[in-house]
Amino acid sequence: MTTMSKSEIGPISLKERIDLVDVLRGLAVCGILIGNMQWFSGYGMVPPALAGQVPLVDQITHFLVHFFVEGKFYSIFSFLFGFGFALQIALALGIIALVATLWQKAAWKRALGLVAPVGRMALTNYLLQTVVCVIIFYGYGFGQFGKVGAMTATLIALAIFLVQILISTAWLKFFNYGPMEWIWRQLTYGQRLDLRLADNGQRTTDSAKWLTDNC
Repeated sequence: MTTMSKSEIGPISLKERIDLVDVLRGLAVCGILIGNMQWFSGYGMVPPALAGQVPLVDQITHFLVHFFVEGKFYSIFSFLFGFGFALQIALALGIIALVATLWQKAAWKRALGLVAPVGRMALTNYLLQTVVCVIIFYGYGFGQFGKVGAMTATLIALAIFLVQILISTAWLKFFNYGPMEWIWRQLTYGQRLDLRLADNGQRTTDSAKWLTDNC
C-alpha cells in the first residue's frame, strides 16, 4: 500500500474543481441567506396571534421560505462539505437532483454558472452575509429590525446575493481562494498557499465569461 507524504497533500488545482459542486454551494449560500433574513429582520419572531394582521404578501412569502428554503439549504451546504443533516434531507437531495439535471442543458449551465464563484468562496460569503445583516438590522447599524416584512427581507437577501456574485467573480479573477478559504486551507494542510493567481488566464468560470461578454 502506497502512502502520501505531507508535501503531496494539498488542495486540488483549479482545473480539477467540479463547477457543479461550486454552483450547488453558491445556491446553498443564497438559500441560507434568504432563510436567515426572516430572523435577522425580526419577521420570523412575529407572535402567532399577530401573524394574521401582517400583509398577505408577507404571509405568503414567509410560508414559501419556510417550506422551500429553511433547513433544506443548510442540508445542501453541510452535505457538500462532507456531512448532511438527516432532517429534510429528501427535499434537499431533490433540489440537488434538479440543479444537476438543469446543468446538462447549455443555457441553464451558463445561467447557473453565475453563482459558481459564490460557491468557491462559500465560507467567506456566509460570514460576510452575517456582517451585512447585523449592520442593516441591529441598533449599532441602521436599526431596521422589526421594520420590514418577509417580502422586503427576501428582496434584500437577493440584492445582497447579487452583489456577492459580482464581488466573488471579480475577486477570483485575481486570487485562487476567498480570504477565509485561504486561511482555512492553510490551517488544514499545514502549508503556505499562494493566494494570488500565478496566471489570471489559468481558468475562467462561466460567470467570468458571461460578465466579460456582456459588461
